[in-house]
Amino acid sequence: RVLVIDAGANGVADSPDHNGNPMGDDILIATTTIGEGIAPDIALSGRFSTSIYPPPGAGAKVYVRVLNVAAPGQATHYGQSSLFTVAGVDVLDVSALGLAATAQALDIAAPSLLAAVSRKVHGAAGTFDLPLTLDPLLSPTVEPRRFGPDLIVLTFSETIAAADGTLSGNEFTLTNATFSSATIVSSNLTLNLTNVVDQAKVTVVLNGLTDLAGNPLAGVNAVKIRVLYGDANQSGSVSVGDMQAVKNKLSQALSSANFLSDVNLSGTITVGDMQVVKNNLTHSVPLGDTSAPALAGTTTIGGPSLLAPAPAPSPAATLGEALGAPSLVWSTNGDEVWAPTIAPDGSSAAWSGRIGNLNVSWVETTVIGPGTLSFEWSVSSELNADFLTFSVDGADQPGRISGEAGWLPLSFSIPAGTHRLRWTYGKNGANAAGLDAGWLRRVGYGAGP
Repeated sequence: RVLVIDAGANGVADSPDHNGNPMGDDILIATTTIGEGIAPDIALSGRFSTSIYPPPGAGAKVYVRVLNVAAPGQATHYGQSSLFTVAGVDVLDVSALGLAATAQALDIAAPSLLAAVSRKVHGAAGTFDLPLTLDPLLSPTVEPRRFGPDLIVLTFSETIAAADGTLSGNEFTLTNATFSSATIVSSNLTLNLTNVVDQAKVTVVLNGLTDLAGNPLAGVNAVKIRVLYGDANQSGSVSVGDMQAVKNKLSQALSSANFLSDVNLSGTITVGDMQVVKNNLTHSVPLGDTSAPALAGTTTIGGPSLLAPAPAPSPAATLGEALGAPSLVWSTNGDEVWAPTIAPDGSSAAWSGRIGNLNVSWVETTVIGPGTLSFEWSVSSELNADFLTFSVDGADQPGRISGEAGWLPLSFSIPAGTHRLRWTYGKNGANAAGLDAGWLRRVGYGAGP
């Protein structure tokens, strides 16, 4: 297939697209065929004639491109002549122009998405990127920082462009976010989003992107991100484990190893980040993408796929189960209620509600004595100020705890009769420290002398 091309206003033969057609300001002015095949080491063989009307104006620069097959869209290589300057109405002797001595390959390789990151500025500490998984078999990455993935940088295998010539919202299909703007610099595309929904899965599907030769995007064309403000450990739910993760990094200089604990983007890891986690406790987002196809040749036997991360442990369904005593009747009240949770050490337990200064949160049950009560409790609070206490019929018992107390086992003899057993976490009038909570587990009661 032979193309006669006007080199356009710049008088330069621009590179062809993936089908060999002219690009840039070059204009196709005639086409014909001379048979198939370009010898890579000789001049153009065979002759052809074609009329061009209207003819190119005097001074125009034209050239000939010969593709290695006659059928449109199937060529893989081409040869190209030098430029010919039109002086008037000319009969062009192509043999005088000559073809490039070596056939050149057309760019028929499709571009692909190689990587994506959620990028955020953490105050004076600078910019930190969270890599996003592109593998549809893996659960989408959790973005725990403020405002979610509002700036996403996508990196491709080569320079890309919008197929329609204008990069706009038409190139993206979004869920749980709104398009704001986008820019392309070589092989990097920066996408700005607004109205990102927390506790949701944001999906960015790429439409109408090509490389400079017009090849459409191939392979992965979507990025999915789980948005969960405060989920510093990226488990898929905001829990005391996240408070512990932040607490362990308090006052550390921000780095690539700990930046996710600066959930409020202040540039330092402080109690303000812990407060964000505390305010969002029990928030969650779906752990996986059930629409992902199975991987060919992968077999799962007796457990979850090795390709997916192990699911985070879930709290017990009821307060009684969390406390280890589902046969007892439990109630909870105060300024906030107790609830099942996963304790910082990963065990099932109940924990006090999110209370403020001068507030209390309690859980209680009633037993008939005589009998023996046992339990384990723990607290992370302001030392000698915010206490976890145990009382029988309203009378505080010895052993209340505060500060940083790991799991402590206790037992009490309960006298004959009906008795109300209550565990209370209470705060004084100022300050907070630690995880600002109490935990209770493994409650056991045996009736008898």
